[in-house]
Amino acid sequence: MSDDERKQLTELANQYRDAGEWDRLIETVEKRHALTRKEGMPSVDLVYLAGNLAQAGRVDEAVTLIERSAREFRETGVLENSFEWKTLYSTEIDVMLAADRMDDAIAACRKTVAIALATGPDDSEYWEMHGYLGDLLQFGKKDVPAAIVEREVLWAHFRKRIASFTGEAELAYNAIVVHVQNGARLAHAYRQVKRPAEAIPVYEALLLDIRRSTFLGPQAQEIATIKQELEATRAEAQRK
Repeated sequence: MSDDERKQLTELANQYRDAGEWDRLIETVEKRHALTRKEGMPSVDLVYLAGNLAQAGRVDEAVTLIERSAREFRETGVLENSFEWKTLYSTEIDVMLAADRMDDAIAACRKTVAIALATGPDDSEYWEMHGYLGDLLQFGKKDVPAAIVEREVLWAHFRKRIASFTGEAELAYNAIVVHVQNGARLAHAYRQVKRPAEAIPVYEALLLDIRRSTFLGPQAQEIATIKQELEATRAEAQRK
């Protein structure tokens, strides 16, 4: 497939997608996918198509495309930590949520976390996906103990990084935001399972981390909220 032909098919697919002409979009993407495969190259065309169809409410077709893409990747030996698998798994999360298949969405999220971690624990995609995994478990499946396990891993990762800093080194903005969110939800999870004593040091550490961050600092709005939660948690612990 020439570059011009690829560009033409891509532009055509975008037009059909924006116009909501799903059948024509499917036909165009299938053609581009077939040409890419004919060249012996892995293709994520059907993965992106699955995401578009899921958003359009054509969920069964989206699930079928995810399953087909996974089968093709396995048959052609696409490496597990590749861009193709990462794209598939991250899209599969949304597709399975649209299909009301929470367990499958969580499984796909775990695989996404594993690939991101293999890239490097300091990669922002790892932090964000691991936090998202905690959200799916805690608020989606309502499996708070499982969410605690995942959030504790992410909490320990950030606390270890903070402890290793010297001088003016600190967490980047997106990292401190994920850290604070994960920590607050970890503390909340402890309280959900009647373990308030374990939530107290998390809240206390969060207050220190926020105040030390030049991105948030002593005036951060999160401080007042965490202080309120800390006092409520101390009261819960005293009642036990």
